[in-house]
Amino acid sequence: MALSQFTYQVFNDQLETVVALEDVAITEAAKKIAFYVAMLDAAIDDPFDNDEDQNEMIEYIQTHLTELTETYQSLVNDKL
Repeated sequence: MALSQFTYQVFNDQLETVVALEDVAITEAAKKIAFYVAMLDAAIDDPFDNDEDQNEMIEYIQTHLTELTETYQSLVNDKL
């Protein structure tokens, strides 16, 4: 069963609402999230030679990414 156009419209409306928020803390969190996502992609695409180092780096990035995502969600929810 395909999603309705209404569902996609609600999704896009919510996206526009969040993107339109002007808040320094939200913008900073979003930039940090983008950084950690890029670093995670880089760590996966160009892994360390040592599997233990690789796993440690991915765990480090994922931990920070999770924390930042939770912070971002909280900041956005507070503004909405």
